[in-house]
Amino acid sequence: MSFLEALAAHAFVQRALAAGLLVALGCGLIGPLAVIHRSSLSSGAIAHGLLVGVGVAVTLHWPPLYGALIAALLAALLTGWIHARFRQQQDVLLAAVWSTGMALGILLFASSPQGNTAISGFLFGSILLVSTTELQLMAALDGVLLLTMTLFYWQLVSSGLDEDYAHSRGIPINLCHLILLGSIACLTVLLIRIVGITLMIALIALPAATALAYARSLRQAMALSVVIAALCITLGLGISFHLDQSPGATIALLSVLLYVVTARRR
Repeated sequence: MSFLEALAAHAFVQRALAAGLLVALGCGLIGPLAVIHRSSLSSGAIAHGLLVGVGVAVTLHWPPLYGALIAALLAALLTGWIHARFRQQQDVLLAAVWSTGMALGILLFASSPQGNTAISGFLFGSILLVSTTELQLMAALDGVLLLTMTLFYWQLVSSGLDEDYAHSRGIPINLCHLILLGSIACLTVLLIRIVGITLMIALIALPAATALAYARSLRQAMALSVVIAALCITLGLGISFHLDQSPGATIALLSVLLYVVTARRR
């Protein structure tokens, strides 16, 4: 059976593609802002911090994505506080948050009867297991991201491109950074089912970086980033289906490959 035939015949494949397109929208909205704010390390700390929430949710038999959302938002608050309070030491402190979240999450999974089996799906993604409830949560998170961009677009762009100019215009820099981190937290929850915790930085940064190299404005970069992320996810699903490989790893490798190819031509 080809991927297109499976897509027409099986609801779980349809849900996987729908989840991928919802994630592509989130990546397009937040990825370019994360790149211009140079928030890759903060994104990684949030991504690995949410493993604690997933571990707690699995232990208590809660929906994993709800635990991930709570933990990601708490990690965003912590990283925002570190950014505002400890500018000189923030790299080391964020690395500590990154490592602590990962270690505690692994310990929580190890204490659960099915933890060792379940953890791989969250570390490396399990897009084919997306449920209808998770799709609804993803759609709601995209709605939150759209609303955030509508309300704070100019402030987020200004604070990312030139902090001194933004400060002179009365824009609260630390608040904007915290709003961006909260948006990244929502995006990491979207990504956890698609490429997993260990690979989500690829979809946060690389489609956005590729788009920023060719777009003439940030709005164009956002739109192009949505297209690039959707292309990587759709092709990754199809290729992994035919080759019987991990969808998350295939999607991440496609985003890396596209970035490298376009970088060579710039």
